[in-house]
Amino acid sequence: MKHPKVMARMRQEIKEVLGNEPPTMQHIRQLTYTKQVIDESLRLYPPAWVIGRQALAPDEIGGFRIKKGDVVLIPIYAMHRHEAFWPDPERFAPERFTSEAVKARAKFSYLPFGGGQRICIGQSFAMMEMQIALVMLVRSFEFELVEGQEIEAEPLITLRPKTGIWVKKL
Repeated sequence: MKHPKVMARMRQEIKEVLGNEPPTMQHIRQLTYTKQVIDESLRLYPPAWVIGRQALAPDEIGGFRIKKGDVVLIPIYAMHRHEAFWPDPERFAPERFTSEAVKARAKFSYLPFGGGQRICIGQSFAMMEMQIALVMLVRSFEFELVEGQEIEAEPLITLRPKTGIWVKKL
């Protein structure tokens, strides 16, 4: 297991919040560390790894002139790994998403679902779904990555693992 302390802390939180009950919306709101784990996972592997926007008017960004109608690509994957926003950006660190850390961060430095007026309409549902799925998996199984696999990201419309991610039940 790559992050046993993270898993142990998440298991403990789930046990304390849910006991033996199935997860409800009230439980989901209380699973703050579990959400931090998901947020950090989305930082490293955002489903929308790049988004495009069309310029409505001429502009200039960092010395580059943009004409009206130009398509500007926003490289979310690269932004989420940029040292200007994320110290030690390749490290998996759920503590980056404590409420204090979120308040201190630049507004549009974390965009797993886009941002502003065009933020993904399904963001809340997707987060709830991820939390419930993760809670059920963590409560029901102990598992670890199958050794020797090379996990490679495949950037298509969404970012996904090229050959899947294989785990084994302990």
